[in-house]
Amino acid sequence: MKIQPSPRFLRPHKISLFNKKDYELEGDVDYIQTDFNHVTVCAEHSSNSSKNKSEPSDNFVVTIDCNDVPTKYVDFAIWNKEMEGWTVHATDDYIIHKNQELEIVSFKIISPFGDEPSFIELTCQRK
Repeated sequence: MKIQPSPRFLRPHKISLFNKKDYELEGDVDYIQTDFNHVTVCAEHSSNSSKNKSEPSDNFVVTIDCNDVPTKYVDFAIWNKEMEGWTVHATDDYIIHKNQELEIVSFKIISPFGDEPSFIELTCQRK
Protein backbone atom coordinates (compact mmCIF):
# COMPACT_ATOMS: atom_id res chain seq x y z
CA MET A 1 0.00 0.00 0.00
CA LYS A 2 1.47 3.34 -1.08
CA ILE A 3 1.20 6.08 1.53
CA GLN A 4 0.19 9.51 0.25
CA PRO A 5 2.77 12.27 0.82
CA SER A 6 2.07 15.09 3.22
CA PRO A 7 0.79 18.34 1.64
CA ARG A 8 3.58 20.21 -0.14
CA PHE A 9 2.55 23.59 1.26
CA LEU A 10 3.74 22.24 4.64
CA ARG A 11 7.18 21.60 3.06
CA PRO A 12 8.10 24.84 1.27
CA HIS A 13 11.90 24.55 1.36
CA LYS A 14 14.56 23.13 -0.96
CA ILE A 15 17.82 21.46 0.08
CA SER A 16 20.69 19.57 -1.48
CA LEU A 17 21.94 16.54 0.45
CA PHE A 18 25.59 15.50 0.02
CA ASN A 19 26.51 11.90 0.89
CA LYS A 20 30.21 11.24 1.37
CA LYS A 21 31.69 8.75 -1.09
CA ASP A 22 35.26 7.61 -0.39
CA TYR A 23 37.86 6.96 -3.02
CA GLU A 24 41.04 5.11 -2.22
CA LEU A 25 42.99 6.81 -5.02
CA GLU A 26 45.12 9.68 -3.71
CA GLY A 27 42.84 10.15 -0.69
CA ASP A 28 40.27 12.13 -2.67
CA VAL A 29 36.84 12.54 -1.10
CA ASP A 30 33.81 12.94 -3.33
CA TYR A 31 30.14 13.50 -2.56
CA ILE A 32 26.94 12.33 -4.24
CA GLN A 33 24.33 15.10 -4.41
CA THR A 34 20.57 14.58 -4.11
CA ASP A 35 18.20 17.53 -4.48
CA PHE A 36 14.93 17.74 -2.55
CA ASN A 37 12.32 20.30 -3.60
CA HIS A 38 9.78 19.82 -0.81
CA VAL A 39 11.15 19.64 2.75
CA THR A 40 10.67 21.54 5.99
CA VAL A 41 13.61 23.40 7.54
CA CYS A 42 13.08 24.90 11.01
CA ALA A 43 15.52 26.58 13.35
CA GLU A 44 15.45 25.10 16.84
CA HIS A 45 14.85 27.40 19.75
CA SER A 46 16.33 26.97 23.19
CA SER A 47 14.77 28.43 26.28
CA ASN A 48 16.63 30.05 29.09
CA SER A 49 15.26 29.22 32.54
CA SER A 50 16.01 32.69 33.91
CA LYS A 51 14.04 34.39 31.13
CA ASN A 52 10.61 33.65 29.73
CA LYS A 53 11.60 33.72 26.09
CA SER A 54 13.08 31.47 23.43
CA GLU A 55 16.34 32.21 21.72
CA PRO A 56 17.48 30.75 18.40
CA SER A 57 20.32 28.24 18.46
CA ASP A 58 22.58 27.02 15.67
CA ASN A 59 20.54 23.82 15.29
CA PHE A 60 18.14 23.20 12.43
CA VAL A 61 15.64 20.38 12.01
CA VAL A 62 14.99 19.20 8.44
CA THR A 63 12.03 16.91 7.75
CA ILE A 64 12.00 14.87 4.54
CA ASP A 65 8.83 13.08 3.44
CA CYS A 66 10.07 9.78 1.98
CA ASN A 67 6.84 9.43 0.01
CA ASP A 68 7.66 12.53 -2.08
CA VAL A 69 11.36 12.27 -2.99
CA PRO A 70 13.22 11.86 -6.30
CA THR A 71 14.74 8.46 -5.42
CA LYS A 72 14.20 5.86 -2.71
CA TYR A 73 15.80 6.09 0.73
CA VAL A 74 18.29 3.26 1.32
CA ASP A 75 19.71 2.22 4.70
CA PHE A 76 23.30 3.46 4.96
CA ALA A 77 24.74 -0.07 5.42
CA ILE A 78 23.33 -1.05 2.01
CA TRP A 79 24.08 2.33 0.40
CA ASN A 80 27.76 2.11 1.39
CA LYS A 81 28.04 -1.00 -0.82
CA GLU A 82 25.76 -0.12 -3.76
CA MET A 83 25.58 3.73 -3.68
CA GLU A 84 22.14 3.83 -5.30
CA GLY A 85 19.32 6.05 -4.06
CA TRP A 86 20.10 8.28 -1.11
CA THR A 87 20.89 7.79 2.56
CA VAL A 88 21.94 9.72 5.65
CA HIS A 89 25.09 9.37 7.74
CA ALA A 90 25.42 11.16 11.07
CA THR A 91 29.03 11.99 10.21
CA ASP A 92 30.56 13.53 7.08
CA ASP A 93 27.24 14.21 5.28
CA TYR A 94 25.88 17.73 4.96
CA ILE A 95 23.09 19.73 3.35
CA ILE A 96 22.95 23.10 1.64
CA HIS A 97 19.91 25.27 2.33
CA LYS A 98 19.72 28.87 1.06
CA ASN A 99 23.46 28.78 0.18
CA GLN A 100 24.32 27.84 3.77
CA GLU A 101 26.18 24.63 4.53
CA LEU A 102 24.70 22.65 7.44
CA GLU A 103 26.41 19.60 8.91
CA ILE A 104 24.21 16.62 9.81
CA VAL A 105 24.81 15.73 13.46
CA SER A 106 22.01 13.18 13.95
CA PHE A 107 18.96 11.76 12.23
CA LYS A 108 15.80 9.88 13.08
CA ILE A 109 13.85 7.52 10.84
CA ILE A 110 10.10 7.70 11.41
CA SER A 111 8.13 4.63 10.28
CA PRO A 112 4.60 4.80 11.71
CA PHE A 113 3.07 2.46 9.10
CA GLY A 114 5.40 -0.56 9.04
CA ASP A 115 9.05 -1.00 8.12
CA GLU A 116 9.29 1.50 5.25
CA PRO A 117 10.40 4.97 6.42
CA SER A 118 7.76 7.67 6.01
CA PHE A 119 9.85 10.60 7.25
CA ILE A 120 13.52 11.28 7.92
CA GLU A 121 14.26 13.98 10.48
CA LEU A 122 17.76 15.49 10.30
CA THR A 123 19.33 17.58 13.04
CA CYS A 124 21.91 19.92 11.52
CA GLN A 125 24.32 22.63 12.68
CA ARG A 126 26.09 25.43 10.87
CA LYS A 127 29.59 24.41 9.84
